[in-house]
Amino acid sequence: MTAGKQANRCTLNVEDLEGRDLLANYLILDFTPDAILGERYVPGSFRGNYNVTYTSGRSPAFLDMDGNGWVNGNDAAIAANRITARVKQLLKGYNVKIKSGDFNSDTGAGAKWLNWGLQSPNDLVSVIYVGGYNTTGRPGTTGIAAVASPGENVEHYGYAFTASIARHLAQFSTAVSSSYFINECAATIAHEFGHLMGLYHVYGHPANDPGQNIMNYSANPNYKNFTNATYYVELNGQYVGTQNPALELVRSLSGGQPHRGSPNRYSANVMSAAVQYSEMQPIDEHAQGEEVDPEGHGHCCCGGCQAASETQFSSNDRIRTAKYRSNDDTTSSIPLPTRHNLATPKQLEAEAVVALELSKKGRS
Repeated sequence: MTAGKQANRCTLNVEDLEGRDLLANYLILDFTPDAILGERYVPGSFRGNYNVTYTSGRSPAFLDMDGNGWVNGNDAAIAANRITARVKQLLKGYNVKIKSGDFNSDTGAGAKWLNWGLQSPNDLVSVIYVGGYNTTGRPGTTGIAAVASPGENVEHYGYAFTASIARHLAQFSTAVSSSYFINECAATIAHEFGHLMGLYHVYGHPANDPGQNIMNYSANPNYKNFTNATYYVELNGQYVGTQNPALELVRSLSGGQPHRGSPNRYSANVMSAAVQYSEMQPIDEHAQGEEVDPEGHGHCCCGGCQAASETQFSSNDRIRTAKYRSNDDTTSSIPLPTRHNLATPKQLEAEAVVALELSKKGRS
């Protein structure tokens, strides 16, 4: 291959062109959900709704990320970074670039990126808004996204209601760890991203999988992954076939043109029909709620928690506020790619020549 490049620069140009034509996939984690036209409600931000308290004013220990006995903005920043890192770990090896931002401010990063992706023929952008409480009108929902047909994807957005996840875990009679909370939030994000890529809820325990697939919402978040195994597919409470989530994800993120589904197959707004509701019952710190085995199964990724009002950081003596770290991964904004800098006029001219030659050979 090296000798060929030295002998024929045209071959080098062809390889450059093919590399640049590969589909670029982006997953944007926006920690301050945007107000979207047509959506009736906007979930609260991750930072502003991080702290869930009991009636006593105390906080669940799993929210204390730095272990200093207080729950404040510093813990929220640590959690956001760890969630981002865990999502990257879950999707490692797949053809997707993960970026996170809007933790400290609201720049509309998710909406800007999605608009950019919709205008680009070779770039697919998925946005998951991270934070706040369930506002879908469907009790027990911790995440929601449009579902693409198999073999397609929908360039759209979804939600991971992390405050609802925290509230649900706070009601377990068995204490959970900080890592369990992080893994549950990250698994919910990856799960909703999977829906945008044409992945459905799966059920069952194939021989090469202990039942920990991310799309299996009863799996343990500590061990969830996109296992290469074939499962039964659940749709509207019925089993309608089989799917290998790992292979489906590879297919949806493959090179070439995006396999975008027809817009009329999906609701333009995933929460547009929602009815605002609130389950305002305070959490009793000593109540015996659902049990959880840290080494066993977790709770439903798309359901299983109770919604509540948007609770800001408390000013009582148990909660001490602090300035947020500025040296975190979840930056205030996520700059869009400068596509006009990707190719010079000479490169564009070379591409046209190469494309013409490929066309003559019947390869384009």
